[in-house]
Amino acid sequence: LNYMRNEFESLLVRMGMSLNSRIKQLVFMINQLDAIVSLYAERGVSGAAGSADQNRMDAEIGTFVEEELEDLYGPLVKLVKEVEERIKQPGAESEPQPVIPLSRAKPLVEGFASTWKQGIEKINVDVMGNFHKMKSGMEILKRTLTQLLLYYTRFLELVKKYCKESSSLSRDMVNIPSIIAEIKKYSRTF
Repeated sequence: LNYMRNEFESLLVRMGMSLNSRIKQLVFMINQLDAIVSLYAERGVSGAAGSADQNRMDAEIGTFVEEELEDLYGPLVKLVKEVEERIKQPGAESEPQPVIPLSRAKPLVEGFASTWKQGIEKINVDVMGNFHKMKSGMEILKRTLTQLLLYYTRFLELVKKYCKESSSLSRDMVNIPSIIAEIKKYSRTF
């Protein structure tokens, strides 16, 4: 049974590779795994095969969330990851604190402020258009919007801490309650 499941998964991967973008490949794989996991649940199948497919689907969803946010907010996500990685490096305590230049932070703050509502709308359209099962689509939408909120919150904290001129950016920073309120418009179940 494991051999058959592994071969079937390999077939799905090969079929997905024929699609022309990473996002489309992820959508294909998630939708196929969702159908399999749903079928297992319907039939009362439990065990290693079902949990392996569920785990694989969760991993694919996590990758999709990251890809979706990289597509819309790549420079912001990249800055957060770079600075956090530098802070976490061994011996970082003895090195000078990282500095985020105003020339790098300002376009990100202003860009997010001018496009964040359209970005949330685009995420909603992309996710709900790609994942037709309402439960799965809403779960993926929830994960994507939550991750966006987390990245933006971390971004604000890093800018406030490591950008010397961050006070000049305060008026352009979108406050977190505004983002949460906008997210709630798109989330029917959370």
